[in-house]
Parts: sequence; C-alpha cells; structure tokens
Amino acid sequence: MREKLLGLVAQDRLPHACVLESGTAEERMALAKDLAKALVCKSGVNRPCNTCDACRKADGGNHPDILFVGPENGRKTISVETVRNMRDNAYVLPNEADRKVYIIDRRNPRATPRSCSCARRKRRCCRRSCPGPRSTA
Repeated sequence: MREKLLGLVAQDRLPHACVLESGTAEERMALAKDLAKALVCKSGVNRPCNTCDACRKADGGNHPDILFVGPENGRKTISVETVRNMRDNAYVLPNEADRKVYIIDRRNPRATPRSCSCARRKRRCCRRSCPGPRSTA
C-alpha cells in the first residue's frame, strides 16, 4: 500500500484526501507521515528523498506545512472549534512547501460494533470499515 500511494505522489495523482483504515494506529500514522513528507519534499524525483531540508523538518516534526489535528485535552473526539480553526487555516497559503498537509488522527469511540446502527438492528452493514454483522437477518 505504501509503495502504491508514494507512486501516486510521484505521478502527482494522489487524491485530495486519503482515509487510512488498515493496520495498527502506529502503522497508519507512520504511513501518513511518509505521505506528508513526500508531498512537501523538494526533490524532483524519488520523493521523499530524506535529505532535503523539507524532509529533515518533516522527520523532526517541525515542518510548518504539515499540521496534525486530533482530539485535545484527553478528549475522544475532535472539537468543533478545532475543525473551525483547521478550516480557517486552510485558506492561508503554505509557508515553505507547495501545499499544506493535514494529518487528522481521529480516535472515534463510535467505531465499535455496539454503536453502529447495523449492530443494533442486526442487519448487513453498509460501511466496509464497520466490524458489525455481515450477514442479512
């Protein structure tokens, strides 16, 4: 999956948003950081190059155009105010790279089978990511 997504970055064909659902949370975050690094990389080929200033800043976690958004203060969801700030910040031009990259880490407590409507109704789920029942009742 990593190679396929980085190949899309190399061809400038990566969609405007990617939802990463497979693997562990650490694997998803590592892939998101690699994609972000590739998107802000200044190298013309073989992105991310891991040698340019942008890649080194991304590795250090202090690139101004890679922004991390997630739940704050021990909350389980992202607040409305955080989303509004992200929306307002999206209109500001990037500082160093050609684009801004937002990594949204949503730890959604509703991703459990108990809260999904298909689990409550015991019917086939319409979402692929739902761990609820798969057979029709």
